[in-house]
Amino acid sequence: MKKVMVIVTGTQRGEDGSETVVETRAQGAYYERDGSHYLLYQEPGEDGGVPCRNRLKLTGSTLELTRRGEGSSHMIFEPGRTHAADYATPFGSLKMDVSARWVESSLQEDVLEIRADYFLTSQDSRPQHLRSLVSDCLLHIRAEGCGA
Repeated sequence: MKKVMVIVTGTQRGEDGSETVVETRAQGAYYERDGSHYLLYQEPGEDGGVPCRNRLKLTGSTLELTRRGEGSSHMIFEPGRTHAADYATPFGSLKMDVSARWVESSLQEDVLEIRADYFLTSQDSRPQHLRSLVSDCLLHIRAEGCGA
């Protein structure tokens, strides 16, 4: 396991065209096991609350994000597939569908970069093709210090 600097930038575009960018920087850990890349890091809690522990697992072009803490959630980003998720927000958990357009990654020298383009739709009783778009998102993860 290697100590790394993890920088996570999330961009969300709403239906009205507004854009919100959130960046998190944290010390973390990186390791490889059975062909998968893992990043572990912790984010401070909302308003000084309980910190959130995060685990990112990259296997091929599938990215999994597991959050444990006040805002627990599990999201899977797999190109061409839709996965159900409880999406944690400051206002509570929402039932969402996560649909990834693409997931790209590269490991060069000592930097692991992962990008995922996805959208969130509300999970309700309507057929999937009629569900409401909640946001269109881009996730960029950069882990520095992954090399030998």
